[in-house]
Amino acid sequence: MENSQLPLALQQQPIAAIGKAHRALAWLSHYIKQHETLIIVFVAAVLIFAVAGKVQDIFDKHDAHVFSKKESALEQQKAANALQAQNNALIAQNNAQLAAEYKQIAADALAQNAKLAQQNAALNGKLHEQQNADATLPPTDLANRIVTLANLRKDSIIPKPDKTFSVTADAAIGLAQVLETVPVLQAQLANAEKEKENDDKVIAKHDGIVAGLNQQIGGLNTLLAGKDAELKKKDDACKAEIKVAVDKERKGKAKWFAAGYVAGLLTKPVAKLLGL
Repeated sequence: MENSQLPLALQQQPIAAIGKAHRALAWLSHYIKQHETLIIVFVAAVLIFAVAGKVQDIFDKHDAHVFSKKESALEQQKAANALQAQNNALIAQNNAQLAAEYKQIAADALAQNAKLAQQNAALNGKLHEQQNADATLPPTDLANRIVTLANLRKDSIIPKPDKTFSVTADAAIGLAQVLETVPVLQAQLANAEKEKENDDKVIAKHDGIVAGLNQQIGGLNTLLAGKDAELKKKDDACKAEIKVAVDKERKGKAKWFAAGYVAGLLTKPVAKLLGL
């Protein structure tokens, strides 16, 4: 009763809307049947894009996690290398100080040895002079000289008119004992000279070893510097590779955006045809 009282135009509006919707559904059904393959490809593409985006996010998170761990390990190694370099610098400084002290000690020892050699030469010269003087001493002075050198009792050696000397038994024993020390002292001197010669050889060899070790240390330092440079180059290459990967990822996202944009363009004609 109420509907019959409405104007005819208002009564026809629901009917017209239903007819319009029926025609749209019929057109859509006909369109779907004609473009079934295209629609399936489109839906599949949208699903592939969505799934691929999720997969890409998973890979990105995994790569970021791996890179973070590697970067952390690299930073730890850099810190360890820096600490080792600091320790090496301290060791090198200490070694340089020891080398300078050794050089000074060696120089002082050589200077003292040179002085001792001069003193020995002077003693040998005085010995020859005294020996020549002894050869010209009068008998009484010569006897006194022998008593002094052998630390004998006075008058234990007495010169005689026939140019001989009267020697007491105690003086003879004393002379023998003093003379016994001469070959021993000569042997000890020869041993000391041989010992010095051996020490000189050892010192010379030691100097050669020190020089070789210094050269080896220098080579190791050069190698270490080369390794550091190599690591820096690898680090730079890794950063460049990461930059390439990031740029590639950005390009990939741009492609996904373009694909989505194209999909959006494809929906406009359908919406227009549907009258939406």
